[in-house]
Parts: sequence; structure tokens; C-alpha cells
Amino acid sequence: MAVALVVLSACGDASTTEEAGQTAAVTAAVYPPRSLRDLSALAARRADVRVVESSDIGAGGCRGKRVVVIVPAGTDDETVVSALARAWTDERLDRTCGSAVFAYNDEAQLNGAFTAGALSMRERERVEVVVGNSLSDRRTVAEFPL
Repeated sequence: MAVALVVLSACGDASTTEEAGQTAAVTAAVYPPRSLRDLSALAARRADVRVVESSDIGAGGCRGKRVVVIVPAGTDDETVVSALARAWTDERLDRTCGSAVFAYNDEAQLNGAFTAGALSMRERERVEVVVGNSLSDRRTVAEFPL
């Protein structure tokens, strides 16, 4: 299964605030996310996330990335999704080739299935966001077309 990635960007409905004579767009975070705009707003929350690995995946001229992050154990689902979205944007992943962000609660778990969540995009098709342990309590919290 090919997994692609997206550069998250805020667009569409937004309220504005006036500060020092300039107008800035403000997008409220929506959980669970229903669009790339929602993911971008969640990423802006700056959840506690630490990138521990970033590697190339794929073959040929279209190479994506696999990014692995650590989020603290006991983190609620919304914050896990915010951390995944933040790593997605901070690593500047795009949507043309297969890429994903996988979250773990502890570095000792890195050789196994993800334990906190995952954010992936099937190449130019759909975004999927899951939370929980991939083997026991995986829950899809968002899935939407590009």
C-alpha cells in the first residue's frame, strides 16, 4: 500500500483578528479533523512531540518519508492527533509520494507497531488518522479525501 503525505495548510473558513494594522487569519482547531485545514489548525497547537527518526521510503524517482515521533504516555487522543499533525508540518512532508508519521509512547517501543497513533496519506487519495496501539485498540479518528 502506497502512503503519501500532505503539506498542511490553512485555507477556507477563517475568522480574522486585527493587530498592529495587519489582518491575520485564525482558524479554529476542529477535532476530530475533517479536512487538511482542520489538521493544520491542530498542528498549530504545538503539542509536545519529539522526532526520533526520519527515513526515506519508496523507490525510483518518487521517495517519501517515514517519520517517527514520541508523545508522552497518557496523552489524550486529540493531543496525539495534534502532535502527529505538528510533526507532519514540521518535517515539511508533501502529498506526492508515500509518507507517514508514526507515534510511540517510548523509544523502547520503536521496533514494534506504533503505540500512540499514526497519520498517513495514501498517495494522492485519502488522509487517515488513527490513535491508540496498532495491535490492540487502534481507532480511526479521521479519514477524508484530498
